[in-house]
Amino acid sequence: WWREVQEKQFGYFRGNRIPSSFLLNLLCAKAFDEHSVAPTYVETLANWFGCLSKITQNQEMVYFSKRQPMINSSQAEWMVLDPVNPQNIITEKWRHSDIIHLAEQFGQARKILQDIQLHQSRGQENKCLELLTQLFGNPFRPYSE
Repeated sequence: WWREVQEKQFGYFRGNRIPSSFLLNLLCAKAFDEHSVAPTYVETLANWFGCLSKITQNQEMVYFSKRQPMINSSQAEWMVLDPVNPQNIITEKWRHSDIIHLAEQFGQARKILQDIQLHQSRGQENKCLELLTQLFGNPFRPYSE
């Protein structure tokens, strides 16, 4: 949902590679492995987006086994491995600019979620709704009223 809104409503990935649902699912699984869930949905998402920003920005290898897999030679700048076939590098064709752009998008989402937490603590529900709509798009608004 987040990816669709970012691309279709706001055009944030225009000119850059659009992350596949499979890639985002793998990254969310990695964020869950590292952070589990927090007491609130907003806190969980803030933690996850922060984790994903760091992983992407640092181009950390993402894999799902106890030992780092051996990879045959690859020119990939960032390696997110298919958990069923670790020789399949999901991000093999990603350019550096695509990786940095995705990291920035994750970082912006984290910032918005942190702002939402601040406004929640102040009881500013309208501001929270405005920021949630900014993050998840116009379809979010009718479901929150």
